Amino acid sequence: MTLLRDLKINKSYTSKENDIVKEFLNPTLSISSLYYRVSAYYSSYSLQGIAEGLSAMITNNAKIKMIISFFINEQDYNAFIDGKEKTQVYIEENFINDKEELKRLMIEDSVRAFSFLVATDRLQIKFVMSAQGIFHEKYGIIFDSNNDFVGFSGSMNETLNGLTINFEKIKVFKSWKEEEREYINPDLLEFERYWGGNVDGCIIQDMPDKNRNVILESFKEFEIEMNALKYSKKEKPPWPHQLEALQKWKGNNYKGILEMATGTGKTRAAIMCINDFKKLHGKSLILIAVPTDVLISQWEKELRKKENGINPYIKKISGDSAVSIDDLYQTVSSREISINDGLIILGTYKMLSSMKFSDLIPSSFDGEILLVADEVHHIAAENYSKVMDDRYHYRLGLSATPERYFDEGGSQDILEYFERVVYTFDLKEAISNNILTPYDYYLHFTYLNDKEAYEYGKLTKKLFNRLNYRNKDDVDENKNVFKNLENIIEIKRARILKKASGKKEILKSILNDMKRKNQLKHLLIYFEDNEQIADYQDVFNELSIFSVKVDSGKSEQDRDAIIDKFSKGDIDCLLAMKILDEGVDVPSVERAILVISLQNPAQFIQRRGRLLRRFAGKTKAEIHDILISVKDQYGLGLSGVEKSILYKELRRAKLFCETAKNSRECMNVISNISLKYNLGVISS
Repeated sequence: MTLLRDLKINKSYTSKENDIVKEFLNPTLSISSLYYRVSAYYSSYSLQGIAEGLSAMITNNAKIKMIISFFINEQDYNAFIDGKEKTQVYIEENFINDKEELKRLMIEDSVRAFSFLVATDRLQIKFVMSAQGIFHEKYGIIFDSNNDFVGFSGSMNETLNGLTINFEKIKVFKSWKEEEREYINPDLLEFERYWGGNVDGCIIQDMPDKNRNVILESFKEFEIEMNALKYSKKEKPPWPHQLEALQKWKGNNYKGILEMATGTGKTRAAIMCINDFKKLHGKSLILIAVPTDVLISQWEKELRKKENGINPYIKKISGDSAVSIDDLYQTVSSREISINDGLIILGTYKMLSSMKFSDLIPSSFDGEILLVADEVHHIAAENYSKVMDDRYHYRLGLSATPERYFDEGGSQDILEYFERVVYTFDLKEAISNNILTPYDYYLHFTYLNDKEAYEYGKLTKKLFNRLNYRNKDDVDENKNVFKNLENIIEIKRARILKKASGKKEILKSILNDMKRKNQLKHLLIYFEDNEQIADYQDVFNELSIFSVKVDSGKSEQDRDAIIDKFSKGDIDCLLAMKILDEGVDVPSVERAILVISLQNPAQFIQRRGRLLRRFAGKTKAEIHDILISVKDQYGLGLSGVEKSILYKELRRAKLFCETAKNSRECMNVISNISLKYNLGVISS
């Protein structure tokens, strides 16, 4: 049996040089018989950080005695009361006999794990409120079966950030070292006084139900204080891949595309490029082109952050408080820019491609111009291609997916104008470098009903006829007409798949399973349109799910308020359409359901990226994809139309599978279906 004496334990640990959890807490906790912990602040998310050591400790029948202040959030308060009041329910789950199962629960659902530990009396807590000031002590004592113990003290709170992210330092003392024991004994005696309620000037409770309002108000004040502190700090240093992207772009004469996975800091990398360009050229004009007004707002917020070092001389020609192109012309053609050492113009592709902008702005500026094209795949659209102006000598393209779907010519135009992709940082690299969250991917199949299958087949026949006519016609004008009609038919076909009626029952089944597992929080569901959301509303009502729609009809302020409430758990589920594709971040999302069947890689890559952003307490994400399958009713094989439907759906699933944690499992499903019907998905 391993004891504390057998471990290599340092005299101190600092997060700048050590992994405190991996090197100290997990090894000592995994062999402990009792753990005393005092912490000013507590969060159940901390269970995720020390799940390895704590799960071993609990399954060895050890206990934790914890003294914390009243600073806990409402979610943890409710979980504590739940554990106290529903002991029999949690005891019947019997997680304590299986270390791996308990560890999984701590990582995947730390709030429920917290309730379970409280209910089974493995975690005993007493709450302290001091009469003056705040209770701010932080130390711990870890015992083993040989009656030896180690004590530690320092700045570290029992929160996930405190254990894994913050810069913390602790000093450690061993009871079997005579010269060190004197440093532990005072903490040991003090803990026992607190536990017995014998400390003057403090309120100590083990069931704080009468002080609920005081606790929640105290936490709100603490949260405000911590948020103010967070925003007063400087931005974290750039990631290595952002610095490498800057160097690659500079090395290509300040031209090129950065192909970076959604959530890996493209905007920050672009601002670094802008700063470098301004240092080199002084008087400069920076044009930032984006597809939506939402992104205008996002860019403006980033540019105006002091830590980004951008001169705040910014003009918007799209979105709220936009200036007219005439007013912009007066600014650009005046001497005002030289005084301010440059000007940044923010606008949508639509505005920057307008005849008036193109005629007036580039020619009226006598310095160097840099074009920054965000979500650069939009720039080759027929209505926006004027943005690719040769007068913009310096160019920066940004996108997770610079290629255009079904538009090889447009994709080639982008590569030629920006002079190639100079840097790539893909999803696999981002996950392996801990920049994005790993995820599991689950496939759920449904079918078109008879009416939907008939309509899809009819449209397909119509599309083939159009293609035949177009190929036979030699007149270019007629070919363009046919092409427009074909696009309309394609949109109608895609809509049948996206809005297949069978998806409703599948969604209901997924939600029921999540509810059974107590996972109906931090959920995002993608729909095709408002009509589909309205059609599914009865599902949310039946399951008592508090869901809120996020669409372009809401103001930025309302949208931010909804996302903030969702992040805190006050809203269970967000219902979204295209509004979250580009520019709106909801990092607290842990699970997503794709009701809509997506064919465009740019769309589903964007939507996956929204889900994988890092967030406190988030260790893994889930994607549930509802796919359209087809029935081989008579064992005669599938028709060409049916094969086409299934091929498109599985091709998307394959892309999601390739970087999923459960890749082997979901790839087997795809491979089996592909081989059965000779679809060639795996080899494509």
